[in-house]
Amino acid sequence: MNDPILELSIEGQEEDVVEFKESSNKGNIGEQIFKEDYLDFLNISATKADNEAHTCDFASLMENYEVKANYKDDAKIVIEEDHNIDESLGQLKKGWIYTSTASTIAFVSVDTRTMIICPMALLKQRYNDIKDKYQLFKNQMSNGLRGDKWISTYRRINLSDLRGCFCRYKKY
Repeated sequence: MNDPILELSIEGQEEDVVEFKESSNKGNIGEQIFKEDYLDFLNISATKADNEAHTCDFASLMENYEVKANYKDDAKIVIEEDHNIDESLGQLKKGWIYTSTASTIAFVSVDTRTMIICPMALLKQRYNDIKDKYQLFKNQMSNGLRGDKWISTYRRINLSDLRGCFCRYKKY
């Protein structure tokens, strides 16, 4: 079954492309919050993963962590279904929900430093059970740092459908 994909209405040619560097800067802020408020505060020794395949953000002896700086404090998380859906832009690729090797994922609010933390295996299982009830959205084209381009898809999932699968965390 093919999901209908909603295209975002974008006006103007220059706005049709998102620069990865802008998105990456926000991601770096989320990773810094996660490091300071979670890893450092709980005295978890982890190193920043520096891998070309980007399969996780931090690695420790016990766990690998993926950090997404897209939580908006609205009781919803964004899950990337596909990383690239346009073959003319490059290899078709599934989204991080399928490709990440992290054992834990943290969705970080850069505004409030609140985190939604989930075991990845449990999130993947629950996501596959409920994803069809959520609309699949298509992002605008993204420009990578090396000139690569892609168009990704995502779903906004209500936390109420993930009960028992996450904890809300904030350092006080």
